[in-house]
Amino acid sequence: QLDKFAKNKDVQKDLDYLKKAVARYTTTDDLLKDRKAMTILLSAYDLEGEGKTGMGRIRKVLTEDPTADGALS
Repeated sequence: QLDKFAKNKDVQKDLDYLKKAVARYTTTDDLLKDRKAMTILLSAYDLEGEGKTGMGRIRKVLTEDPTADGALS
């Protein structure tokens, strides 16, 4: 089922957009200002309805050391 999801045309479109956005921006803040990229990221982490809390969690995932104790990523 995961393979079918990954091949979904809308999922591929979102992934392509996100890859280009990540390559285009030089800071986390730049990426966080991109509304479409944030919508994709919030959806990926099931945080769509969390508003600023969700944005804070995405910021933490993008900036924290993934090997640190308690890391979200």
